[in-house]
Amino acid sequence: MENNTHRDLSQKEEDESQSSAKKSSKVVLVWLIVLGVLGVLAWTFVRPPKAREGEILADNGVHWHIELSIFIDGAQVEVPANIGLKTPGIHPGQMHTHEPDNLIHAEKPGVVTSDDMRLKEFFRIWNRDFSSDTILGNKVNEEKSITFLVDGEESQDFEEYVLQDGARVEIRFE
Repeated sequence: MENNTHRDLSQKEEDESQSSAKKSSKVVLVWLIVLGVLGVLAWTFVRPPKAREGEILADNGVHWHIELSIFIDGAQVEVPANIGLKTPGIHPGQMHTHEPDNLIHAEKPGVVTSDDMRLKEFFRIWNRDFSSDTILGNKVNEEKSITFLVDGEESQDFEEYVLQDGARVEIRFE
């Protein structure tokens, strides 16, 4: 009888040990699931936005130079130095100028999409208006229009034009 009692106690201890191990395994499994869900959520919010196919211009950043010439009634408008620079000469923004030489510097690390490099972004940084209807406060009317040229060829892209390295962009209000 004592032997049966000892066996019953051993069986009870073994059952409790297995039950405790099952509970611990369930707790570990729940924590792994929670951590997995949190990891997926973090990855979703931390990764760069996904660009649609055809919108990616570069995977490893760009450092481009674009010539911008603006003419109002035949007179060339100077594109000033230090547009887009927080402190002149230090820490340039994505699009900026260094000198009053009509040269836009487009610099961006990592993945670069067409939305990053639209001409309207430069005008936004410069805090000036530009579209097919207006340039630097001059609005199209019955007598005057805006002509937009890229490398000497007329374009209808205007503010939506995607900058390209070495491009010569000309905007004429006449």
